[in-house]
Amino acid sequence: MEAVVKLLSERTGVPEETVELVLKAVIVYLKERLPEPVAQQVEALLTGEAAEGVDVDDLLKGLGGLLGR
Repeated sequence: MEAVVKLLSERTGVPEETVELVLKAVIVYLKERLPEPVAQQVEALLTGEAAEGVDVDDLLKGLGGLLGR
């Protein structure tokens, strides 16, 4: 998760501590609303624990479908 926090902080100018709190809140929100397998993959991706072979493009397409995009 450190890499995502650092990237978001650099791109937004928001302190890393704040980004980390927001990212954790987003993960909780998504886990409550997405189907469990998708929620687990999203959490793994955002926390940097994604398993080898996770296709990020497919995951994002699936999220887009769930969100009507």
